[in-house]
Amino acid sequence: MKIAIDLGNRNTKLACKTGDKIKRDIFQARFTNEEQQDYTAAEVVEIDGIKYCIEQGNYDFEFNKTEKNYLPLLLAAISRATSDNEVEIMMGAPAEHVSGLRDKFKEQLLDKEFIFKYKDEDRKIKINKLGVIGEGFATYFSIPEEIRNSNTNLGIIDIGGRTINVVTFINGKQHIVCTLNFGILDLKNNLLKELKKAGKDYDLNVVENLLLNNRIKIEEKEKTAY
Repeated sequence: MKIAIDLGNRNTKLACKTGDKIKRDIFQARFTNEEQQDYTAAEVVEIDGIKYCIEQGNYDFEFNKTEKNYLPLLLAAISRATSDNEVEIMMGAPAEHVSGLRDKFKEQLLDKEFIFKYKDEDRKIKINKLGVIGEGFATYFSIPEEIRNSNTNLGIIDIGGRTINVVTFINGKQHIVCTLNFGILDLKNNLLKELKKAGKDYDLNVVENLLLNNRIKIEEKEKTAY
């Protein structure tokens, strides 16, 4: 099966084709290997005897995706997508860094066989093909072909957890590709620092939950400070 996977700093996203339908999924890009009293409610990937609980623990703020321990998230994404033993993967990377990361990802993953457990079921997965595309470019190819082939000028802004990727096309030709090292997680981290100054002993996960439930209000004049 062919699977598109974006190992984002905030979320892990995947898409694959099953029959005539496109399957999409998304989950938080964090995990913990801290021992749990009860694993029954957790999404667990077990590698070399170590159990990783997906969507628990803290986010990894490392910019270079190849230097993270991303394997639990990658194997969880593949397992969510398919029960096949052999897969082909297209991965996303910051637009400016694709050339450097492509070879590293291939060295780490291509033609490798991974033996692990997913939700207590034995799995064995081999990655037969692997490609890397710049974040933002995938959006370009989702734009209707008649627009892409016209002389329309296009700009794509991909706002991620730790980066903002900007890609522009002039008269159908690639013009600007740049990556800014700032994203949603950085913004929330700045907010967290201000809350700590006010005596609120929160962590990032709590802040996200409070924002989601409208428990934290940010005034217009404060937004530029973050």
